[in-house]
Amino acid sequence: MNRVIAILRRLEPADYVLDLLAFAGTVTLALVFRWRARDLIWSLWISSLSSGYALMFTAYFFPWRVFNRHRKALAAEAALAQPDS
Repeated sequence: MNRVIAILRRLEPADYVLDLLAFAGTVTLALVFRWRARDLIWSLWISSLSSGYALMFTAYFFPWRVFNRHRKALAAEAALAQPDS
């Protein structure tokens, strides 16, 4: 757990603030509009499908940009995969 916290401290706020805002926005909309589980599952599925196709398109036409954008996330995953010494 300490390793995870150390990795999170190395990340810049711009790396996770947008994700937290999107999550908070989704929860707020779900509460305000009284969405059911079916509505949430459908919207998550369609957004996952759309973002997946966008990622494939971007990776095919701009592979260097995809790698540079996810470099920090890849480094964090590699650090988590290493056993404690």
